[in-house]
Amino acid sequence: MPLTEKQRWILGGTLVFGAIAVYVQSSKNPLVKPKPVIWPPQSATKNRILLPVRNRSELQPLVPLHSPLLMNFVFRGDTASNKQTGALQRILTYDIDDSKLVSMVDVECDEPGNKGLLLDYQVTRIPSIVCLRNQIAQGTFVDDKLIENPEGEVDYERLKKWVESQAAEK
Repeated sequence: MPLTEKQRWILGGTLVFGAIAVYVQSSKNPLVKPKPVIWPPQSATKNRILLPVRNRSELQPLVPLHSPLLMNFVFRGDTASNKQTGALQRILTYDIDDSKLVSMVDVECDEPGNKGLLLDYQVTRIPSIVCLRNQIAQGTFVDDKLIENPEGEVDYERLKKWVESQAAEK
């Protein structure tokens, strides 16, 4: 089916306009300047906050890949656990030095599949944080005041210093 006179003019005009647009954009002074792509994005956190672990098989692939790894042993819905998790995430996202690297995973202790992890890492109080470096437990953080008084506040400065002491240098 041949093109009508009107369709030829529309097609010709579209091609000419497209050619002019490509020429202008590829010149030294384009009308719309492209933004450079920066990866990773500036707003992205350098430290990884991983999804919660609900059984041992979910944790096994994470341990060898992330060193150091902070394992945050918590009960879901527990006030003290929620406060400690929030403080730890805030430290990893905003307050830790840019020269430090560390990853974090929540281990939900109220799940039946995680009871053995409490024994493996010798966790006796919840919430607790265990630092794994090269798959070996290197340190433990327990905020006894928060456990005794869940309505109290997390010892933020002490937690921040502990996290920075466990973090790896870039």
